[in-house]
Amino acid sequence: MTTTFHALSRRKQRLYAVACCRRIWHLLPDERCRDAVVVAEQFADGLATTKAIQQARSSAQRTASTVTEQVAKDAAWAVVWATSPASRIRYLAQTAGEAAARAAAGVADRPARAAALETEKDSQQLLLHDLWPPDSFAFNASWRTPAVVGLVEAIYEGRAFDRLPMVADALENAGCHDASILGHCRHPGLHVRGCWLIDLLTAKE
Repeated sequence: MTTTFHALSRRKQRLYAVACCRRIWHLLPDERCRDAVVVAEQFADGLATTKAIQQARSSAQRTASTVTEQVAKDAAWAVVWATSPASRIRYLAQTAGEAAARAAAGVADRPARAAALETEKDSQQLLLHDLWPPDSFAFNASWRTPAVVGLVEAIYEGRAFDRLPMVADALENAGCHDASILGHCRHPGLHVRGCWLIDLLTAKE
């Protein structure tokens, strides 16, 4: 995971961190942490200032330093890392994974917690696969028809990734028959902002 993560752009690293935090959204201890995740996502897409993300990180740090319940503390620290400079985001996956594992298996049951952590790591790996393009695929810019782009932009804005199979249909209508591209749209796995195909179709970095 480390090699693939560090090969991602700064934007995609940030969106990966956000996706990990959204997986434990229900474990975040307060609105300050949830607001900080939103700011981190906005910052990744150039919609929030450096000052805003610094303030968000400070708010998350205040929560992390005051909560005592371990799951909540882990979750809050995951947000701290998600709003930190890119060099610190690598700590995020482990901290978010610990929060999810403790919530799923309890603090005392170490074998169950270890199994739950591995399950969460597998899910985090799937997030990376969504961000990282396959080794080989054929893309034609002519497939960026108004119908395709409009649909993809709506999916990105609304996080409506369950609508990606509709993108496959629109791409086929535009002349796309690449198995990697169509298969990615129709695969039922995890999809998040930063998805390599959505970025490609909307010409994002």
